[in-house]
Amino acid sequence: MNVQEKIREFRKRVEREAAQQLGRDGSVEQVLEELEVFRGSCLRLSSLSEAVGRMPPSPNTRRARLGSFLIRIMQRALFWYTPPIIRFQNEVAHALSTGCSLFEMQRQQIGAQDHEIRVLRGELLRLRGESRQPVPDSGANGNGKPGNGCGPELAGGARNELLESFLFASYDQLRGEEGETAQKLDAYLATLRNLTIPEGQWLDLGCGRGEWIAAAGAAGYSVTGVDSNPSAAGYCHEMGLNVVEQDALQYLRKVTSGTLAVITAFHVIEHFRPAELLVLVQEAVRALKPGGLLIIETPDPANLTTASHHFWRDPSHQRPVPMSLLELIYDYFGLTIVERLHLNRPPGTERLPFNELEVVRRLNEHLYGPQDYGLIGRR
Repeated sequence: MNVQEKIREFRKRVEREAAQQLGRDGSVEQVLEELEVFRGSCLRLSSLSEAVGRMPPSPNTRRARLGSFLIRIMQRALFWYTPPIIRFQNEVAHALSTGCSLFEMQRQQIGAQDHEIRVLRGELLRLRGESRQPVPDSGANGNGKPGNGCGPELAGGARNELLESFLFASYDQLRGEEGETAQKLDAYLATLRNLTIPEGQWLDLGCGRGEWIAAAGAAGYSVTGVDSNPSAAGYCHEMGLNVVEQDALQYLRKVTSGTLAVITAFHVIEHFRPAELLVLVQEAVRALKPGGLLIIETPDPANLTTASHHFWRDPSHQRPVPMSLLELIYDYFGLTIVERLHLNRPPGTERLPFNELEVVRRLNEHLYGPQDYGLIGRR
């Protein structure tokens, strides 16, 4: 029995049932947002129900006193009518509030099941890692990135299989769920439709769970993925994706010059030291056909929240790479930049109010600006 496959089936079933019950196909964040709107509506309805049949506030004038007297007469005449309205409004508000609480409890139960699945998957990957003997490798680590201390490795160059398993099990928290990650990559497919791309094979370095391979494959492109994390490569194999389990830079060095149409590296270069990043871009330029594209995405340190906090949640990260530095590297190796993508802005609800003020606008840009950027260069 394939335990991982059973776990995926169970998780998909839970997500499908949750979507049906909650009436949403979106992410948990969308459900929470809708839940907050629903709760606010319930509270407003409850407050409005208390005003039914009551006199509005008014100044102590002769006209107001006369109006108050007339309203009391009408209330006495309609005593059989207004109390049922109030009771009805209160019952509706109570029923909606109860439904809101039930939805929230259901969401919490689904979240607990999802967490249980992730813990179980991490435990399975850890046990799989313990069943192997650590293999010394002076040039590779366990995250599809170059070695020499860049990424999850132990002293002497041995692969840190426990960290490999941890990183793969934590992808949902570190990179987002598969559906969310795949949706973010749509921006690249939309951009590539407007660019001239030579015929040929594509290569995805550090492919992880294979979201880009699946998305580009569905768009009609032939993509090979490379990742030296056994858990990631095994997961891609089970999904039927064309993935090689090998160090990304070692694989790239073996590619025949001028044979690839597109090379992608999504959230890879932040695992490199500067000298190794230069080697990666140099090898990519060598392997690309004339007119071929190099696409790199990485966290944007111009966002101070990303640079100071979110970036360091991944223990295999080395250092952030500013866009201006990557542009210099592209230019050094003769790549022409054709697109700069500013990606994944936080929700607008997190931004500071009064954005029309210059100081607030600048604060919002530095604290809540794009969390990632993508750079597309042509050979």
